[in-house]
Amino acid sequence: VPPDWIDYHGHMSEAFYPMALSEAIDPFFDYIGCNAAYRAGGRSLYSVSWRLDFQAEGRAGDSLTVETLMVASDLKRLHLVHHLRRGDQTIAIGEQILLHVDMIAGRSVIMDETLLSPLAAVKAAHAALPRPPTMGQGIGLSTRDQKS
Repeated sequence: VPPDWIDYHGHMSEAFYPMALSEAIDPFFDYIGCNAAYRAGGRSLYSVSWRLDFQAEGRAGDSLTVETLMVASDLKRLHLVHHLRRGDQTIAIGEQILLHVDMIAGRSVIMDETLLSPLAAVKAAHAALPRPPTMGQGIGLSTRDQKS
């Protein structure tokens, strides 16, 4: 965690958690074939929804890693969960929906087989991995936790 990511509370500013997760998506994209050459052909994956749960504070100098879990996909969409970790501790969980787009036409299209095949393999490999309990939840105040 670079010093300029630290806010006035002395820990990683909330703006940099999604940035760290977003930067870590490129190796996953490369792995499934959505690399620079694929994007040069006019197609890519766009984020259409993000949700973030903070679990702990990142501090200046922390070494962070990201683990990405593919929880679902169809012909046009991916549902990913990213764990931002400091050692063995998860400090944030990011949940993301991506849409495959034709960048020239400006609309969603079915993914090419060059992506669908590796995605099927990842989906199968990740099928039995645990899902975070917050996955798929919205945001709001719970009345059951309300104190008088």
